[in-house]
Amino acid sequence: MAVSRLPGDPSKTLYRDRLVIKGSIAPLYWYPLWATWQWRGARIAALAPTWAFDPPLPEDETAV
Repeated sequence: MAVSRLPGDPSKTLYRDRLVIKGSIAPLYWYPLWATWQWRGARIAALAPTWAFDPPLPEDETAV
């Protein structure tokens, strides 16, 4: 997993995730895992706006 600022728009976040499966049975699992990964990504995107920001630390408040 990787989280970074969206290039060109620092107010947004770019979230990247990768799942790698190997082996002879991998083609059978590809579509179900892909569908689950898409659903998971949609849920994360829907929930992300509700996540709170970290409050400022006390030393940050005194420096202002």
